This record gives sequence, structure tokens and C-alpha cells, in this order.
Amino acid sequence: SESALIQLTDMNGFSAVPAVSPDGKQITFHNCNNGQCDIYVMNSDGTNLKNLTGGTDDKRWPRWKPDGKWIAYLSDKSGEDEIYMQAADGLTPAKQLTKNADTYKYSITWSPDNNKIAWCDQKKRLNIIEVNTQAVTVVATSKTSEINDFAWSSNGKWIAYSDRMPAHMDQIFLYEIATQKATVITTQSYSSYSPAFSSDGKYLLFVSDRDFNPIYSSTEWN
Repeated sequence: SESALIQLTDMNGFSAVPAVSPDGKQITFHNCNNGQCDIYVMNSDGTNLKNLTGGTDDKRWPRWKPDGKWIAYLSDKSGEDEIYMQAADGLTPAKQLTKNADTYKYSITWSPDNNKIAWCDQKKRLNIIEVNTQAVTVVATSKTSEINDFAWSSNGKWIAYSDRMPAHMDQIFLYEIATQKATVITTQSYSSYSPAFSSDGKYLLFVSDRDFNPIYSSTEWN
């Protein structure tokens, strides 16, 4: 809405990574001033803006839990990059979910069943944490690049992700949560990426470069 855009523009700092609540009634985002970022929440019409976190640590990349009651985000409060979970109403203290970080985290994403969070990191790993037990599982470790292209199935039982192979072709893998087994489902003959599950969970959609028409290279002109 126009009022929401005005509220964001008038804040003194850099605002980024907005996320809309599951019911569409609220928006969360991080806003940075003088190198410190906090998590904010406001109504989708731009009213009732509030700082959800405060403190002196750097907080960023908020994401709504599918039930709309909690917001997960990254913070360096412990001195390392960890995932925290804060009640959306801000009435209870934040909970630290991950520990003993050894690198930066990116792209935190809730599972549709509310039980898990997936993220990638700078050490080229794709990870999952079970929120209740705080058990962490490494889904995959890439040999070439960060695995930031992934998607949950609608029932939370699968993750599809793409990984760049040493031959510079992207392949898509299906990882089953229950068995902790990953299966490659595309060939190295061409790149496939951007996986997404259909809402009923029966199909996996993805982008694939399968045009073999000879053309001039955009860089080498050969």
C-alpha cells in the first residue's frame, strides 16, 4: 500500500528483505542504522511499526514461521552468525536455535510443517535444523559453490536443490528428510536449476537449459 511504502522510506537507514506474514496482515524486515540492523514488524497497511528485537547485536533476514506466530532471523549476538526465533508479538525473549557457528549463514527457510529450518552457508553446505530438538543435519556439501537454490515440498518431507558440478553444469537433487538420502534427478549434459514443488506435492518444476543450437559465445565469440 502507499502508506506502507511511505513508512519504509521515512526510516533512517537501509531496509531490506521484507517478508509478508502467512495471513497477509503483517510485514517483517530488517532495517540498518550505523552498521547495526534490527528486525521490525508492521501491519500491511503501514501502521503499528515496531522494533521487534532491539539490543546492540546485528540482526537480519527475518522469515515468518508458517503458523504466523514466530519469526526466525540471523543474529551475531553470540559473536557468531546464528539463527534465532522470536515471537511475532515480541512479548517473549528470543530463542537461540543454532550454536557453534563456523561461517556465515544465508537464505533461512521454514519447512511448511513448522518443524524445521533450512539454510545455506559460506562453506558451501545446505543444512537443516529440527526446531524442537535443535538437531542439525548437513543435507549436502558442494565442491564448487554455495547451495542457495533450494525448495521445501508442501508436506515438509523433501528438499529439492541444485548444485553446480565441476563441469559447470547445475544438477537437481531430491533429498528425503526421513532417510537422509539425496538422489540426483537431472543429467550433467545441461544445466537444471530453480526447483519448485507444485502445491499438491505431486510435481517438481525446474528450469533447464536444453537448447543445443550452435550460437556465438557472448564472451569468446567462438
